Amino acid sequence: MTVGVGAGLYSFLEAYKEAQELQDHTLIQIGSLLSITPVAIATAAHLPAFSEDPESQLVIVSAQDSAPSHHVPFKLAGAQMDGIQTLPGDGENWRVYVTTSEEGDLIAVGQRTAVRDEQASDAALRIVLALVLLTPILLLVIQDLIRKSFTPLEDLAKAVEARHEQDLTPVGTDGMFEEVRPFVVAINRLLARVGGFVGAQKRFVADAAHELRSPLTALSLQAERLAQARMSDEAKERLETLRSGIGRSRALLEQMLTFARVQDSDARTTESVSVRAAVTRAIEDLLPQADAKQIDLGAGTVCEAQVPIAPFDFSTLVKNLLENAIRYTPAGGNVDIAAHTDASLLTLTVKDSGPGIPPEDREKVFEPFHRLLGSKVDGSGLGLSIVKSVVDRHQGTIHLSYADPEREHGLRVDVHFRTPVPPPGASPASTA
Repeated sequence: MTVGVGAGLYSFLEAYKEAQELQDHTLIQIGSLLSITPVAIATAAHLPAFSEDPESQLVIVSAQDSAPSHHVPFKLAGAQMDGIQTLPGDGENWRVYVTTSEEGDLIAVGQRTAVRDEQASDAALRIVLALVLLTPILLLVIQDLIRKSFTPLEDLAKAVEARHEQDLTPVGTDGMFEEVRPFVVAINRLLARVGGFVGAQKRFVADAAHELRSPLTALSLQAERLAQARMSDEAKERLETLRSGIGRSRALLEQMLTFARVQDSDARTTESVSVRAAVTRAIEDLLPQADAKQIDLGAGTVCEAQVPIAPFDFSTLVKNLLENAIRYTPAGGNVDIAAHTDASLLTLTVKDSGPGIPPEDREKVFEPFHRLLGSKVDGSGLGLSIVKSVVDRHQGTIHLSYADPEREHGLRVDVHFRTPVPPPGASPASTA
């Protein structure tokens, strides 16, 4: 704003100065023309009475009219020499150009300074007014140009924001300005370095799990053989504790291997899996574990839909949801699974009669190895992390809530996936 006011004031002063110089030049031209052209100039006695009209432009007099008279508005006797100068008049100043003709007569061409100032001010104000009117337009044009210049950056920010946290593919540079391209190239190099680092971590976890798998299997076999030997009750109790620890370690390694495999799987698969078949296999695999705790593991309505997800990923998701529910449901409880489609949306629901998860902890349980405080259930803390990884990689959503909202008890997990739209007339089958 300060710069704009300063620029307007400067423009006004410069335009005012140029207008004054132009009027001086006009007086000089008229005087020079009269000095070389034989034109009869009337004396003051023959001049009409000088008009008091403020729009009067020029007055031309000769030396014969320099005597005081109401017909001559300015005092020519006060002129010092030929040239442009300001002379006093009857109550106002005059800008006068004085020159000598070829016959030796003194000729003066004068103009009121008030009229000159008014004309110069009007001309300067018109220029400044044009500048004032153009300034907002120029600001709008500049704003539009800046907005269009930053549109590629805004699109880039939206594209990066919409990416999955594990999507480290390079950012496209098509349509980017040359000034922005180095920035995008630097981001791609950073993504490549981060991808290499994350890949190395995943390989380390997978390799470590594989390397530990064989020794733990051997320890488990040795513990089983040792259990067949004769030993005291105290030794049997300690051996059972050892076998339980080995079993937990093997389960942790299996979860780690599954987590690494799920993260490395390609979400852009052309495969599909039957929802009902995956649910049936998961129930069959986990039924012994549920029977051991006398948990009623059942399936409600399970639609016969196909989801465009790799069979391993979807089976892992279903199995981990059911296994997590069985683990945290007390003996004699219930675990139910159901699936239905609504238009092109598949909803998979698992409910249990366990303690549930408080709202403030529902985001944290998706973090690897996170365990709820006070939980006495053995687990690796990877079950829901694996589920979340599968859901995110296949652009699904997952929602946790209480299975019994009134009592704030039990856990309900709803997983949503987009499915191909069924052909007209097709109706999903269901099992109970």
